[in-house]
Amino acid sequence: YHTVLIGHLHRPSSNPESDLFGKETMTWSQGCLCGKQPEYARVNKWRWGFCHIEVAANNEFNMHNMVVGNNYSVRPA
Repeated sequence: YHTVLIGHLHRPSSNPESDLFGKETMTWSQGCLCGKQPEYARVNKWRWGFCHIEVAANNEFNMHNMVVGNNYSVRPA
């Protein structure tokens, strides 16, 4: 099982894929906590958001990808 978390896209998403050997790779992208329309990227699909990750003693984890709405309410992505 492979896991990837990226922040470059500024949009919350998740994507499970299997590699050539059948191992699953899970990729997450979390939203941003910055202004959504900067001068250099006025037209975009950015969303506010963040990730909350809980790690157990055995190194298993739960990943919570959260979205922050325009009214500042927080909900799962």
